Amino acid sequence: MCENLRLDSLPPNLKRIEYGAFWDCCRITISKIPNTVTYIGGKAFTLCESIQELVLPDSIIEIKERTFAGCKGLKKIKLPNSLQTIEKYAFARCLSLDEISLPASIQKIGIQAFIGCISLRLVILSPKVEVENNAFDLCKNVVIKEIQK
Repeated sequence: MCENLRLDSLPPNLKRIEYGAFWDCCRITISKIPNTVTYIGGKAFTLCESIQELVLPDSIIEIKERTFAGCKGLKKIKLPNSLQTIEKYAFARCLSLDEISLPASIQKIGIQAFIGCISLRLVILSPKVEVENNAFDLCKNVVIKEIQK
């Protein structure tokens, strides 16, 4: 728990963000992960409630379990064109997330990956994506739009 840590950027030469690195750091406000980052561990940003917008680098191919779970302030996230997998609960309870466009490279969305994203209205994805059980559970007004990319 790091409730008093304030951080608005990450080091430009950072290579990895390990499991739980910023778990419950509710005051960090980063908006971009450096292009040098090749790995983001599970629960790395869980409960980082002050992150509102985030851009992930093209070097990321998977979003691990619960990486952004409970990021209540997250409204927008730009996913990389290299992304292949979103693991279970990756964006669970991101209450402010209202739209997400998944790149054509995405192959799988894990169980309850977006559970409880109550503001989620639109998901844009390729019809080739494997969507596991209840990936969008408790997203009451979500529309899933399949687009050939």
